[in-house]
Formats: sequence, C-alpha cells, structure tokens
Amino acid sequence: MRSLKDALAAAPLTDRVVTLVKHPRLLNTNFDYRNSLCLVGAGRSGTTWLADIVNYDKRYRDMFEPFDATYVPTAAQFFSGLYLRPDNSDPAYLEAARTILAGKVGNRRVDGGNVRLFRRERMVKEIRGNLWLKWLRNHFPEMPIVWLIRHPCAVVSSRLQLDWSTYIPQYLAQRHLLEDHLQPMRESIASAKSQFEKHMYAWCIQHFVPLRQLSQGDVHVVFYEHLCVDREAEIERLFTFLGRRFDSRAVLRAATPSKTDWRETTVDQKSGENLVTTWQRHVGLDQLRTAMKILALFGLDYIYGEEPLPKVRRLLGNQA
Repeated sequence: MRSLKDALAAAPLTDRVVTLVKHPRLLNTNFDYRNSLCLVGAGRSGTTWLADIVNYDKRYRDMFEPFDATYVPTAAQFFSGLYLRPDNSDPAYLEAARTILAGKVGNRRVDGGNVRLFRRERMVKEIRGNLWLKWLRNHFPEMPIVWLIRHPCAVVSSRLQLDWSTYIPQYLAQRHLLEDHLQPMRESIASAKSQFEKHMYAWCIQHFVPLRQLSQGDVHVVFYEHLCVDREAEIERLFTFLGRRFDSRAVLRAATPSKTDWRETTVDQKSGENLVTTWQRHVGLDQLRTAMKILALFGLDYIYGEEPLPKVRRLLGNQA
C-alpha cells in the first residue's frame, strides 16, 4: 500500500491543493523548532514583502501570522498588544509557542501562501511579537530571528488609511508593561487625542520595549528603507545571517508587491527612494512635528527623524 506522501506526490495538482487546505500540517517533515525562522515586525512595516523575498525559492513553509488568536485557537493567550517579561515561564505561553514554532498548527490563512506540500523548514511571519521578542529569544535560543523596522510615519500613515486599532487601552492595562517600561510616559500616552498621536505612541511602544531588552546579536535587524534603496546589499547581508548563499532571484522577487500591499504597481515601477518617501505626501507638517516630539519622549529620535531614511546604519550590533 502506498504511503500518503507517495499518493499525494502522484495526485493531480488540484488534488494536492485541496489536500493542502484540508491538511496543512502535511507541509511539515520536521517538528524541531530549530528548523524555523521567525520574521518579526510591527504591522504595516513590510514584513510580508520581506518574507516573500526570503522565500523566493519556496524553500520554507510560509506560516502567515500563526500567533493571531482570531484564526489560530492554539494562540489564544497571545492577544494583540501582549507584553511578556523575558523570564516568563508560564506553560500556557510556552506550550502554545512550541506547538506553533514546530509547525503543528495550520489553516487556510496560515498556509495560504504555500504551493509545496512537504517542507523541512518553516518561516514564521508575525506582526504581534515585538513586545515578547526577548521572551522568544530566551526560550527558543537556537531559532534565527529577523526584526524588520520601518519609519514610524510610514507605518502610522498606512495604519490610518486602513483604520487599524492602536491597542493603547491594551498596553495601559498591563501592569508588568507599565512597571517595566511605560510608567514614565503613562500620562502622555493616556492623554493622546488624535488617532495619529495614538498610532505614534503605539509604534514607539512596539519598538522602545524590545530595544531596551535585546542584546547585541539577539536578532538580525533589517531597516525597510535600506532594503528599498540598497536592495542587493541588504538581501546579501540577510542571507549571510541565515547561512544561505546569495541568489539574485531574491532581488528580482523584491520587485513584486506582497499580497498585503494595496498598491496597484510593482515595486520596480517606483525607485527605492520613492518607496521610502511616499508617506511624506500623507503626513502634514504639524503631524511630523508631533511625531518627532513623541519619538524624543521615548528616546527613539536617534533612529529616525524628519527625513525618510534611518539616522543609523548599526542597531543591536548587526548592521554593516
């Protein structure tokens, strides 16, 4: 009797797709978390685009935001805006993360980007992990983590256009988050009135916390802007971190917008410079000044300023 794997290999493509949808765990041939790569970044930072570049050759099982409790019951504890102390050893979080990072969850949303049934390696793309990034590093030390960062005004502009939540109430309701990081800024955060201000505070919280916690070499940092204007060098540097040989096909893949990009043009139809300056058409002068004040309040103005490009090339010791 043929094995299920042999039967699937011989099946027509349409049957394989149906099988994939019904049995997404069949994508795994190894459940060791060390065979996972975690790609983390705040929502609307370009994480899906970067994931597409990394997985240009379909090497990985692409797991799209598996910590979203709305679609993955295993992730029920990981609500949006969650903060975890790095030494938190609560089994409810640890067991859920182990299950997800081992690839033992799946559904149409998580696995919708896959075209191959059997993969040994996984790429976990997640936008909810910034406030438990150090926790993830501590408890899964042998898993490579890539952290994508993008200019706050670009992120805020995109979130406003899509009417995203700021999650400010969730942040201010977490005692440990206030005690460890936000107490000095609590009144300012709570007094924010406009959606622009609230989203700026949200971006700052999402980056202030991990930057205080992470040590040199904990994660590989990619700036969205550097990826746009110096694409080949940034991809080569990233692949070196991942222990992979550089392939120019990854650069070609970068010319295609991601499935979560609502632009009606390919990336190559804009210069890299235009990609990083688009937000300037949507953010007014008063808003920009407000953004700079909020960045300064968190001490993050050394990373970004009024100009589109980051002020720094090096962050957490791994920027060339």
